[in-house]
Amino acid sequence: HIIAIGGGSTIDIAKLSWLLYEQPDFQLNKVDGSLYDLNLRKKSYFTAIPTTFGSGSEVSSAAAFTKENDFGKSILISHQFIPNQVILDPLLGKSAKLETIYSSAFDALTHVIEGYVSIIKHPMLEPIAVSVIKNIIQTMKKIMSEGINIDLLEVLCYSAYYAGIIQNHCSVGLTHSFAHQLGHYGVSHGTANAMFLIPVIDYNSGKIDKYNNLAIELGLRSITDLTDDINILLNESSIMPNKEIITKIINDKP
Repeated sequence: HIIAIGGGSTIDIAKLSWLLYEQPDFQLNKVDGSLYDLNLRKKSYFTAIPTTFGSGSEVSSAAAFTKENDFGKSILISHQFIPNQVILDPLLGKSAKLETIYSSAFDALTHVIEGYVSIIKHPMLEPIAVSVIKNIIQTMKKIMSEGINIDLLEVLCYSAYYAGIIQNHCSVGLTHSFAHQLGHYGVSHGTANAMFLIPVIDYNSGKIDKYNNLAIELGLRSITDLTDDINILLNESSIMPNKEIITKIINDKP
């Protein structure tokens, strides 16, 4: 029985370890983005216990990794990666650094926003997405004004779980495409998502109406109100990389 206790990277590594335990000859460097039938659960079962609340890996069919001599992340997708059991305990996140909590929350927020506006529609999940977006934003505001407590961690814990379900069914978009390239620079995945979330919303909202529909469902006047809220959270969280890292990202040519 393989048990993954940790953040998204830990859970993803456990998925890949599970795969290689059951199929030692599987070639990760040949993964091409297809949906794989991995024929797991012949030797082991899998339990995921997240300790950071954002990645959604505990309910995801994907495992992210970097191929040998590669730059960005590759994604191995198989519905058999869905754990046999998920244990959610907000107490496991109480020792996390504030930076980790903010970064993780932005990851979950990106999952649910990109899932809501995705071209892969799922009407049953749209009302859940609206509720999760509200919960994450309100909870981050409360953490910034009141500090961390177990009730707020519990909201983030379950919000990240539902956001993971939404992204697993509806996929993610351009924000994640950019964010997956920044691990090479030591930028956490959640922070990378936070960096690109507003520019991608600004770019895409001029092309499709679904962002305005989202704003209306959130009780806002326009999508600009949402990006204003996100921008305030981003500035107050102070998780943006320093200028040296940003300059290196801009100037580097992988």
